[in-house]
Amino acid sequence: MTAHVVDAHHHLWRYTPETHAWIDPGSMGAIARDFSAADLEAEAAAVGVDAAVAVQAEQTLEETHALLAAQNPDQLKTLLADDVSTEGQAKDLAAILFVILPNNKDFVGDVVDSLDRRRAGDVFQFFYDQDGLSNDDRDDVDEMVVEYMLQEDVTPEDAAKLLDNLDKKDAKRIWQLMDEYMYPGKSANEETDKKINEIKSESIWSKIF
Repeated sequence: MTAHVVDAHHHLWRYTPETHAWIDPGSMGAIARDFSAADLEAEAAAVGVDAAVAVQAEQTLEETHALLAAQNPDQLKTLLADDVSTEGQAKDLAAILFVILPNNKDFVGDVVDSLDRRRAGDVFQFFYDQDGLSNDDRDDVDEMVVEYMLQEDVTPEDAAKLLDNLDKKDAKRIWQLMDEYMYPGKSANEETDKKINEIKSESIWSKIF
């Protein structure tokens, strides 16, 4: 029988001093940081650990879903996006997705892509409103917004409405990113350029940017 090494107790978290007040940065500085599933895989591989058991670190639904995402992302995509029909439900979903956003852009993007325009806009604005959103994560969200708007089943009119409902500073970055998509070699085809131009012409920001 092959012997396996199992870490029977570990945590995954997005560290904040407020949420993890029990961690003393002075004496526990080694764990006073974000620790994702990718971090765990690297640490485990370095010391020959074959498997690990994730243990609760917070008594929140958000953390439960984040741990599920690390184990079975396809199942969680369906679970999370199911019946998100109100602004409140969208904000609850956004709170969960924000926890797992670092290193999980594709997963988060897939979940948001399945939402209608209003609820997707609620999720994106929630992300932008968070003080803990890093510049790298913000750039990822910007790309998610553009990719959402360019989906075939999202009309230019709906895409423009999503853009119009963002705060001005966030909408301006998206506007500039759409310009980059239209540079030679960046966009997939002429249809992409055409749709971006249609989105811009429909948007209220066309009179400002």
